[in-house]
Amino acid sequence: MNLPAIKFILGAMVPFGMAFGAFCMLIIVAVGGIAGEALGPIWKINLVDLSIPASDFATLTGISAPSGTTITRSNLGLSEEYNFYLWNYGEKNNGDTDYSDSGFDYVDDIEIDSIVVDGVATPLPQFLKDAKSGFRDNVRFGEYIFLAAIFNVAMVIAFGVLACFGIKLGILIVLGISCITAAMLIAFAVLITLAGSNVTGDLEPFKAYGAKIENGISDVAISWLAAVHMVVVCLILGLPLLGIGRMNPAIKQAPRVTEFDEENPRGSSHSMINIRNK
Repeated sequence: MNLPAIKFILGAMVPFGMAFGAFCMLIIVAVGGIAGEALGPIWKINLVDLSIPASDFATLTGISAPSGTTITRSNLGLSEEYNFYLWNYGEKNNGDTDYSDSGFDYVDDIEIDSIVVDGVATPLPQFLKDAKSGFRDNVRFGEYIFLAAIFNVAMVIAFGVLACFGIKLGILIVLGISCITAAMLIAFAVLITLAGSNVTGDLEPFKAYGAKIENGISDVAISWLAAVHMVVVCLILGLPLLGIGRMNPAIKQAPRVTEFDEENPRGSSHSMINIRNK
């Protein structure tokens, strides 16, 4: 067994292996909600204990209710809990969760045009419309970037696979696509983080009346971890260009040029990346 050769090959495949790890993390985020509750949502709200005095409800929403009454989720016709994912959302009642149809820009299909209190419909307050619009924008653009990013990650992985068959691409191509992918994953992680934190902030006043609003931890953490993986890939591939570490052997090396040396008439070969200064 040629251990040095094995170590050499494994070392060359490290950045592509990390790209594969980022790819798997994106898949985990994508199947959240589609595969059930095994994976956490972007954010969720539990309304089981919601109880708002009519006067406070009018202050919060601008919607009047009979004096002396208490507004609960039942009065509003709401489910016990709502969980929002990248591609769909779920409504939980009595321990059972019903999921919406999965699809692109699913938030736009959620119709919340009015609030119904004991059968009386009132137009949705502007701040709730803004909360929905902001959440929709973050999720929608996150979906756009997700689709582009997962394609780019697959390309980086393909570069590693091609290298195994002796087909090597230039450093600028591999590094360029890797850096673009890393930027996409950072943008995706930021949007997913904002999607949960912004809407949580918008609904913060309802927490004082029993609503439990939480940002998802798993999806956000996995998204950031995928971004970190691709940043590390960029560093592994890019640092040798600065003279730090060795160039990855799975990547086509830069062309070499011959520079005439008076002391050595035969000339001396130098990498275009690291030409010797005289």
